[in-house]
Amino acid sequence: MLPLSCSWFEGTPQPHFVLITVDGLRFDALSRSLGAAKTPNLQALLQDGQGFTHCYSHSPVGFPAHVALFSARTPANTGVTSNGQPIDREVTLLAQWMKDRGYATAGAVSLASLWTPDPEPVVAGVARKPRHELPTGLERGFDVWAVGERELVSAQEVNQRLFGALDGFPKDEPCFLFAQYSEPREPLDAWGSANTSAEVVLDGRVIGTIPTAHARDWIETLELGPGVHELVVRSAVDIVIRRFDARAEGTELSVDVGHASPAEAGKRFVLKLENPAAHPVACTFNAWVHDVPPVAEARARYRLEVEAVDRAIGELVEQLKTRGMYDDTLIVVTADHGTALGEHGEIGSGRSLYDELLRIPLVIKPSRGFDQRAELARLEHRPMRQIDIVPTALELLDLRSLSGAEGLSILQEADRTLHAEVHPPEAASSIFCLRDERYKLIYTSGADRFELYDAVADTLEMDDSFELRGHFRSAWQSELRRAASNSSQSVNARMGMLDQRPAHLRALGY
Repeated sequence: MLPLSCSWFEGTPQPHFVLITVDGLRFDALSRSLGAAKTPNLQALLQDGQGFTHCYSHSPVGFPAHVALFSARTPANTGVTSNGQPIDREVTLLAQWMKDRGYATAGAVSLASLWTPDPEPVVAGVARKPRHELPTGLERGFDVWAVGERELVSAQEVNQRLFGALDGFPKDEPCFLFAQYSEPREPLDAWGSANTSAEVVLDGRVIGTIPTAHARDWIETLELGPGVHELVVRSAVDIVIRRFDARAEGTELSVDVGHASPAEAGKRFVLKLENPAAHPVACTFNAWVHDVPPVAEARARYRLEVEAVDRAIGELVEQLKTRGMYDDTLIVVTADHGTALGEHGEIGSGRSLYDELLRIPLVIKPSRGFDQRAELARLEHRPMRQIDIVPTALELLDLRSLSGAEGLSILQEADRTLHAEVHPPEAASSIFCLRDERYKLIYTSGADRFELYDAVADTLEMDDSFELRGHFRSAWQSELRRAASNSSQSVNARMGMLDQRPAHLRALGY
């Protein structure tokens, strides 16, 4: 085991470290302006710590963004540029780094895109010790890694799993806790603000009604006779079928979605089911269907979800205070990426590299005895990259930065030029960008198209000035074309290799 730090031997207790990521939390979610979400618990952390106004993600997609955070390396460096990809064993990850320095480690996640690639299924809903011989996901280094029972679970459930792990930790050891919440992301749950539903019709007979404004499963078991059957899912509002399973023990059922794609919005979907057996079978249907709210409704629901995740963060902070840990804990709250709420004609994430998706909030609450708030306050408006967050936290803990890290602590002078990228199947084409304090250059490789935005004068990125000002960043153009040519997605496309999404990622819209 490696030594903690010099302060450990001087008698100062080594601080605990709590890292919180909120999926899709926009940079403006902490605003206190009229009509903004009410976030008293996040505001309290801001009072005890420091917020940063210009922090940027390297990917608008959950897993590669988390890998960038945990490794302090860009997606191009780690090779993890899309969901479902394994992390190279040579890439140093935060949890293992903390464990090697004497920390007890526990993580609890809400979102299935953070499930670890594993040939043996994870027991859903059960906190378990990771398979250290298969360290291909973020769970590497965690003593306890707790996942949910479905693709998306509530922040309250994440907390309960995390508190359970904390109960089992030795009281005299520092701990590293990771909480990943997913309230403000697609699909946006209504939290009581809407009551939409879809009917399920089998061979002309209504067999059930699915609530579509809330993330919940519809499960029904019926007898299915031999031959082909027609199942229709219909609603008065636009819906997407995120998951549909039909299973019968001992019989291989076939499901044909026809010409319509379940990932696309519509009011009526027709599926063909075939029971090849010569006798009726008991068929269990399991579906997740969600509505597609218009922009105004999506914004209202997003605000409710931000308030819900704020309550969960407050619950976690209260647990730390009750256990006497709060003052001696470094708390970092950030996001993997942002969310579009109508900007550039999009709702959601993963499809572009505009600032509504890349600019993320960041709050750092230092621990007692390792408090550098005055210095952090001086840097409040400095540009900061996602890969700089963990190196900053480790410096505040008086620990060495990660092996192989590209990112540097915000307390050090450095070039903070942002490299970001997104690829199919999340986006329609591979897109790359570079950004400094003045300009942002975006390159869409499929169309061989550049966009240039003045990051100071055009914060909404509405005025593409590439034709007039592209020469100001001519070196960037070559760099982005080179990045596109060397990306794994481009290589796979040239070789005719296709990426197959696991079912739990398809259900989340990837």
